[in-house]
Amino acid sequence: MLYFTQVAASMGIEGSMLKVLQVFRDGDYGYIKDEKLARKYDHFLTMLENDESLAFPDLAKQCPLPSHPTMGLYNPETDQNEMPE
Repeated sequence: MLYFTQVAASMGIEGSMLKVLQVFRDGDYGYIKDEKLARKYDHFLTMLENDESLAFPDLAKQCPLPSHPTMGLYNPETDQNEMPE
């Protein structure tokens, strides 16, 4: 779920950027709180609030998603969640 939310955020969808920010700020959906990552998403959200025409095509490289503690990390190439080794 979070993978696709991040994809939408990279396209400049403000609500999606806010949702990813909340996940790491609050530790939602079983993710561990990550204040550093939350601050990065907050920065991108502020940029979007100031210019809604922005997009961030390299968002996944700038802010890679961590593996979910129980479900792993979604791999779009295999369409499967994969646990870290």
